[in-house]
Amino acid sequence: MTVFDVYRALWRHKLLLILMTGVLTAGAWYLTSKQDRMYRASTLVRIQQNIANPAEAFGALQTAGRLAQTYAEIATTLTIATEIKRSLGGRVPLDKVAGSIEAQQVDGLDLLTLSATSRDPRLAAAIANAAPDALRRFVERTGKTGDRINVVQPATAPTNPYAPRPMYAAVIALVLGLILNSALLLAFDLFADRAEEPDEVERVAGRPVIASIPNLSLTTIGALGDDPYTDHGTLRTAGG
Repeated sequence: MTVFDVYRALWRHKLLLILMTGVLTAGAWYLTSKQDRMYRASTLVRIQQNIANPAEAFGALQTAGRLAQTYAEIATTLTIATEIKRSLGGRVPLDKVAGSIEAQQVDGLDLLTLSATSRDPRLAAAIANAAPDALRRFVERTGKTGDRINVVQPATAPTNPYAPRPMYAAVIALVLGLILNSALLLAFDLFADRAEEPDEVERVAGRPVIASIPNLSLTTIGALGDDPYTDHGTLRTAGG
């Protein structure tokens, strides 16, 4: 099957391809839009070390970068979630706090992003803003007095939901739908035992097509006159 054959087969089934892809895209958008809206707020912090000698600044920066990776793992533990719950006055269940915290180092630097996800945008911001203090108290308890956790940018209550994203889901469904439905229609066309085009008939019959007569409805046949069979029939091949 050549590229031209592929395009021709898809064009022949274009209405079915559009319908199948449209249904898949609309379904993805509808199902995604019915999900609960989730909001994410993030706090940016910097991990620093107290140094007495300026010559140690470069080494301290490298160490802080490695510490950011370590604190990113610590920030998602149950210990930090318990500290955050205590900071919020115990009003938020521990499982909601522990399940909402995410931490990620920024581009290998000494910067750390502490994020919280919740159905309530204000609660997401409150958890994200409480996370640096909870991490700071953990550092103080472990005796790492040389490490400082400074807030660079506090979290604010988000106005737009982080998830779901119906348009994003619809675009993904559109692309995947076109690919999968095209493959399905091509497979159907490949294994079908019916020749749709004159050149396909010639290839199967091994003889040239000398005439092609389209299918006619009863209305069309009645409009042709008293002899409905004049110049009508099926594909005729030479010598057939």
